[in-house]
Amino acid sequence: MTLTVQRDPGHSAGGHALLRVENGAALPDEVTVSVFETYSERWLAPSAQDGPAGISVGAPNWQAGRHLFGPYRVQRRDGAAEIAIGPEIVNKIEGYTQVRIVAGPVEGQLFWPNDIQPLDLARQRIGLQVARRTGAAQGPEPALRQAGAGVTAPPPLPPDAPMTEQDNAGIAAPEPRRRRWLWLVLALGLVLLLALLGLGYSRYLQQQWPFSAGVEPPPAPETPPEPAPAPTPEPAAATPGQADPCTPEALGALGGITAITRAAGACGQRVGRDQMLVFVETAAQAGDAEALLLFGTLYDAAVTDPTVETQLGLSFADAPAQAADYYSRARAAGSAAAAGRLTAVCARLRAAEDTLSRGALDDFCR
Repeated sequence: MTLTVQRDPGHSAGGHALLRVENGAALPDEVTVSVFETYSERWLAPSAQDGPAGISVGAPNWQAGRHLFGPYRVQRRDGAAEIAIGPEIVNKIEGYTQVRIVAGPVEGQLFWPNDIQPLDLARQRIGLQVARRTGAAQGPEPALRQAGAGVTAPPPLPPDAPMTEQDNAGIAAPEPRRRRWLWLVLALGLVLLLALLGLGYSRYLQQQWPFSAGVEPPPAPETPPEPAPAPTPEPAAATPGQADPCTPEALGALGGITAITRAAGACGQRVGRDQMLVFVETAAQAGDAEALLLFGTLYDAAVTDPTVETQLGLSFADAPAQAADYYSRARAAGSAAAAGRLTAVCARLRAAEDTLSRGALDDFCR
């Protein structure tokens, strides 16, 4: 199932969008929606300054814990499922922002379209509209007083006199010959200014470098050549006649996330953290136990993956509730290491007092 975002044609003023899921017949009638920004690695949540009067544009609230917007009703149209979202999400996301949207059981990573405009706060509060006069309302303005009421019409104005070269103040326009003299004086002044600037610059050069006196500058002392720096070892690269093992296609063909992680570590900086995140998400959606365990590690500050986090720089902010979710799913998928990781993170959740931690404790640690 593919998830896309498009403008809502039913709201021309902006602030609304449609999440379209192709072949989404399996979606329930109502779903919640979460938005994750891949650059800052935060989840979108409601802003504190938004209130009953309306939702302001911009100033989004990005937090470490996942927030569930909705629930929203799922509409069926042309074999696809459509979810209508409002200003609580649309007003907070700028165009071309790379986000990961989770709508119920469906996830999709995309760049937020630039043609989806936010709903202006003033129009949202007072419903500002532009009033246009209809054809029936157009016509001559009604007279202030009807004829025959004892008021004579004013005499007609005389026809406009033809314009002359003098303006209303009686000042004559400058003659063409005087204009030419004015431009000539300005051009001569500019040439003189450039000549003075060139003379001053040449004097400055003579003071800084005494070449006019015939004295050559002393030769610079000879310094021994610096030794050439030792060549740095390059990461794994393709030899002539052999395919490059560090391309996304070559890494994706390795299958499991364990093999991809080992090969990406050998490629070094040639594999970016965004590309590595795509590999991990794809494997996790396929139910790979090691990918689910790695997702839990990225959210668990108590555990660090030496290749993905330390070498490639892919890591999330500490979120024990998210880590417990992925550890639980990895254990169900058959990961032997997930049980011990889940026990440790559940101990951290028991010591926390926030609502998200309490909910995760009930869901994954019983």
